[in-house]
Amino acid sequence: MRPLALLLVALSVPSFACSMPEGYRAPTNLELVQKAELIVLARVVDGPDDPFGPRAFVSLEPVRVLKGKLPGDPLRLTGSLKWNEHVVEPMPTPLALSHVSTGIGACVRVFYPKGGLIVAMFQRTEVTEKHAHPYSMTPMFEAFARTAEDVENADGVWVKAVEAYVALLAGTDAAHLREAVLAKRAALLAQTDDLAAQAMADDLADYLDRTGNGAAPVRRDGPSWRMFDVSEESAALLGDGKIEARILRCRAGGGAIELYWPEKEGVAAVFRAGGQSFAPAPAKLTLSPEMKAASAIMKLDARLRDALLTGTSEAGVETGSRTLAARPRDILQKFARRCEALLGAK
Repeated sequence: MRPLALLLVALSVPSFACSMPEGYRAPTNLELVQKAELIVLARVVDGPDDPFGPRAFVSLEPVRVLKGKLPGDPLRLTGSLKWNEHVVEPMPTPLALSHVSTGIGACVRVFYPKGGLIVAMFQRTEVTEKHAHPYSMTPMFEAFARTAEDVENADGVWVKAVEAYVALLAGTDAAHLREAVLAKRAALLAQTDDLAAQAMADDLADYLDRTGNGAAPVRRDGPSWRMFDVSEESAALLGDGKIEARILRCRAGGGAIELYWPEKEGVAAVFRAGGQSFAPAPAKLTLSPEMKAASAIMKLDARLRDALLTGTSEAGVETGSRTLAARPRDILQKFARRCEALLGAK
């Protein structure tokens, strides 16, 4: 079961373009931190409404330096504060995802929320006799990667991950990096009640698998949570590539979290998260005409919100014929925050 309604949302976007060489691989988060010369937690303070033109730059106010040293001149990113004439809202993403605007043509993020907190990465500007540049730091260009991402607060998961990765890299030479990452991941996995630690452990597994050069995979097959996020709706999916997915979905202006599961598994389901059980109310909802799915709704009340934001134990859906569950890492935390914004929950 794929979230067709989400994936096929018609997004009217500006016409940017980038072309990556054949075989390009987006860098892992650890590789991004390794390559960046400056990483800052910053607040978006100003920018244009239109992402086109020579003045389409968003200005930043540094809050905390996570790596490197601040330059004497301002920091800025290419982009704007509006998307299709709508004010951009914060969209904190889980470690496995980058901002939706990285996938609309420019290959890097281009829309930012005024007043929002972001983690931004920079490199020193190359200056030649023919090409002078007024700014000493240039936004790091790595297509489809987390070079400029919203964070939920100054101690958010991505902030903690960057700080941990900076410390790991500073204390390890290249020849022993893989060994150090394996040890760090083992230590993180032992922190079973720490949501950020669990998210980082999975993120480092991604690094190990994508840079392993044929080594046995660290990740194992099995159920896992994923997230899809666009401006008007968000979805968290639980599946393993073989079993049809269970889908949590929130839409702008909606009244509740929507839950979908395969119709053939019955008309009732129980959602479990944070060690608690939730009984959704039956509802007649559709993802797309060709998709045969049972559905229900859950109010985002204080109990469910807390379970999604802080739960570290396995979360999943129990139907009449099957139970599917997996550790949420930081997926359900970010999904809950997006639901709050989309549903207008307080």
